Amino acid sequence: MAFDSGESNVYVISVTVSNDLDKKLRTLLPALSDLESAFEGWMVYPVIVSLEFAKAFLHNDFMNAQQAGVALLSEEDLEPLRLAPPDLNAFRRFLVREFQTLKMIRENKTRTYVHTGF
Repeated sequence: MAFDSGESNVYVISVTVSNDLDKKLRTLLPALSDLESAFEGWMVYPVIVSLEFAKAFLHNDFMNAQQAGVALLSEEDLEPLRLAPPDLNAFRRFLVREFQTLKMIRENKTRTYVHTGF
């Protein structure tokens, strides 16, 4: 987990080195309600990070994550963290933008996944 105390956000992060993203979703989603209860007053944002490039993901992977409200990050999305020193502010802005996009898509009930990327 990562905490952004300035914004009262908790990022629940699940990491995989493969592209078995459906399995990650199935294990992450049941834990979210308990975490939301445990962090009352904080916004809980689920994130799946894969060390695979986005081109290795199936379209359904993006769609399933989007429908579950989970940000799906690929190897390319981790670029700011590779800098010396890591650019945590750029990574935070990316996460905020990704969840704003997910919220907009879910509220509009569109079926189009838009990966914002860097």
